[in-house]
Amino acid sequence: MEPCCSPGCRTVRMSSKLAAGAVPHRLTCAIFLVFLGLSPASYIQAEPVGELSSASTVLAGVDSANRQLCYRGIVSYEYGGVLRTMRLVHVARDGRVHESMQHLSGPSRQYLRRPMPACNKSNSNEAVARVGGGFRHPTIDLYYRLVERGDNRVADRPVRMIHLVPKDKYRYGQVVAVDKQTGLFLRTLTVDTSKQVLERFQFIDIEIDAGLTLSDAAPNASDFQEIAVADAPCQQGSPRDIVGKTVSPPPQLWVPPGFVEVARHAAEDFARNEWIFSDGLAVFSVFVDNGHWFNTPPLEAHRGASVIYMAPSAVEQHYTVSVVGEVPLATARAVVESVFSTPNAGFAGE
Repeated sequence: MEPCCSPGCRTVRMSSKLAAGAVPHRLTCAIFLVFLGLSPASYIQAEPVGELSSASTVLAGVDSANRQLCYRGIVSYEYGGVLRTMRLVHVARDGRVHESMQHLSGPSRQYLRRPMPACNKSNSNEAVARVGGGFRHPTIDLYYRLVERGDNRVADRPVRMIHLVPKDKYRYGQVVAVDKQTGLFLRTLTVDTSKQVLERFQFIDIEIDAGLTLSDAAPNASDFQEIAVADAPCQQGSPRDIVGKTVSPPPQLWVPPGFVEVARHAAEDFARNEWIFSDGLAVFSVFVDNGHWFNTPPLEAHRGASVIYMAPSAVEQHYTVSVVGEVPLATARAVVESVFSTPNAGFAGE
């Protein structure tokens, strides 16, 4: 993964010079936030893995255990023939998670995840608020079926191979290596409908409960990127606005079945509004920008399993809509186009 300031994503279609900077920046930041805050590799179970009969049983209980266990290791992230290696440190203290990720190949880069207290407002443009656990979704079994693929070993630990197969075309599948002792996902493959691997995340080496302290997750360089992530819901079952303003999604917005809003973010001047949706496994964000890029042709880009699709309003309302996340391009396009389905509909907060 490239740093959030870098235009490093793989471009499928680039319709303007503006896209060379703006689109990769948003895509890259979204990939990093998903990696640290919402990806399967971030969640672990404290008890040995039992019977895995459904997607929900694979993913149940991970949020609370994620706040209890500490680990560190070397991980690899591969997409489109590009391989990155990183050192990851995960420290849980008093129910709060601190993480650091340092690139071991290419330019020197380091990222930190710091917890944001529940229900606190934040003025940081880099913060993401979560509502509930990333995998606590009561209907996830309606959209994924579980296929067991036997046993294997990853990072010299016994794992159980599980394929989470989507039941529709709106989301990708996941092939995960579940650590038999802890439930940690030691390997995650994201696959499309043709079973092509889009990206691979894997621990090469890992130490669990290695006596880590908060200092182990502290930066060891002066130049690092810090991301604030809310550790707990402000109010169970309802999205939290991390800047203290309430901005509803566009009323005509369509999202695939099973996806629910888990967080939202509004700029102080409402120049940009963001809504984050998840089905319990996949995550994507919807952005609406007032007065920005409204004369830009539609464009799309992807890197691994992450995609961005952005389009301007077709009428004189001077706003653009974009989707960034881990969904197929056709899904992202359908979400964006739904906002334009009602002429002159506009959106809340305009």
